[in-house]
Amino acid sequence: MMRISGGSRAISQGAASTVQMTDAVLAKLVRQSALAETHAELAEVSHK
Repeated sequence: MMRISGGSRAISQGAASTVQMTDAVLAKLVRQSALAETHAELAEVSHK
């Protein structure tokens, strides 16, 4: 991974913006939450 100093120039060098990073983190959390729910549902079904 390349180190890029902060600032508006960093975006033009390929760094993700704060909004892009936030969106990526939230999307991952949503996916993990959905997987956890699916796992819990499967575990509940298998214990019946």
